[in-house]
Order: sequence, then C-alpha cells, then structure tokens
Amino acid sequence: MQILTFDEQGISSHPNHISLPRGIARLISSIPPTEPRPRLFSLVSVPLYMKFIGPLAPILSIVQGTARTEHRPVFVAGVREYTTALRAMMQHWSQLVWFRWLYVSFSRYMWVNEWVEIVPPRT
Repeated sequence: MQILTFDEQGISSHPNHISLPRGIARLISSIPPTEPRPRLFSLVSVPLYMKFIGPLAPILSIVQGTARTEHRPVFVAGVREYTTALRAMMQHWSQLVWFRWLYVSFSRYMWVNEWVEIVPPRT
C-alpha cells in the first residue's frame, strides 16, 4: 500500500495541507514492527513561478528531467488524465470559485506531480 500526501510546505502553505504529512508519518511510525507499513510519498512543492505554467509543465518536466541526478517518481498527465482530474474537481462544484478555475486551468499540479518517499522512524 502507498499513501500520497502533501509535503511540509503544503503546496500553498495551507495549514490543513501542512499538517497531513506529519500526521500520516506519526501514524505510520506507530505501526508495530511486526506489521507491514505503507510507503509514504509526499508531493514536491515547486516555487511560485513554476506553479502556474499549466500545459507547459509536461514539456518542462521532460527537459528538466534529463539533467536531474536524483531519481524521484514523477507523474505526467496527458489530456485524458487532465480531463479526469478536471471532472473530479467539478464534483466539488461549491468549491470552484473564480480563482480555483484559474487553478484547474493553469496549475502545474494538474499536469505534473513529483514525489519523494518519506520513511518515518519507528517509535
């Protein structure tokens, strides 16, 4: 089993997003050594200037990936995956205020997600 969550920056510094990786790491740490532990991956936050490059994100991800020395899982969405994510966002219609429409239109996270594995210590 794998758990995907935000990183400690919480993408947009949202307190709920920031609290998730710590809470999940604490939960995983409490699992007895005899029990299997899920793998924990946190989403890598990008600088503000990279957050709203939308459909250019997959292209830049490929270009930047050639120079990367560390190996991280990266999910790059195509049009089909983008459409699926857009349909999921539309299920929360009351949350789609004007600035969230900008988010689903231009956010890098709708197209590219880079992950880093977190290995919580056992308590």
